[in-house]
Amino acid sequence: DAEIRACLSPPEDDKIREALRDLQEVNAVQALGRGGRNFRALRMGTLLEDLPMDIRLGLLVAWGAQLGMEYATVDAAVMLQAHNVVGEPRATLQDGGKAFIRHCAKMREFANGFPSDIVVLVNVLRAFRREAKRVGWVDGTEDVRAVEHMRRWCAANGANFVALQSIDTTVVMIHERVRAVVPSP
Repeated sequence: DAEIRACLSPPEDDKIREALRDLQEVNAVQALGRGGRNFRALRMGTLLEDLPMDIRLGLLVAWGAQLGMEYATVDAAVMLQAHNVVGEPRATLQDGGKAFIRHCAKMREFANGFPSDIVVLVNVLRAFRREAKRVGWVDGTEDVRAVEHMRRWCAANGANFVALQSIDTTVVMIHERVRAVVPSP
């Protein structure tokens, strides 16, 4: 109660009750005693609290891991939450919109026949990882040539190097946290 009231604009009581009901429904918290004023976090709640994402995306990750689909669900959840992974080049009068057309064609290539933004985003991330592996670049290394190669690869493919690097680091961290909490199938 004290933590909630300390918020700049605390949520309404009915919203707090709804949130607690949602958390109970997914076995994230358990009410202690009668009255429903005290709760303890369950294993799912501990995981959801530890993941740097929205609760619904955290559930996607946890359920995916329980079904043996951790890698696909982590990639999808992180990409759904990500911003600025692919950039749209500004169409200029100098090139007659050719840069924009090339960008659209590249994104279509990443779609692999599926008209879905999430498919494009996940495929961009996977292509980024394949290219990084091909050139022997591991995030965090100081290999200037490999970093420059990855920057050029991103530019050629309409991707944001900094965003993909950050996303890949986040994905690794989420896998570590999920494995520590969710049992393998």
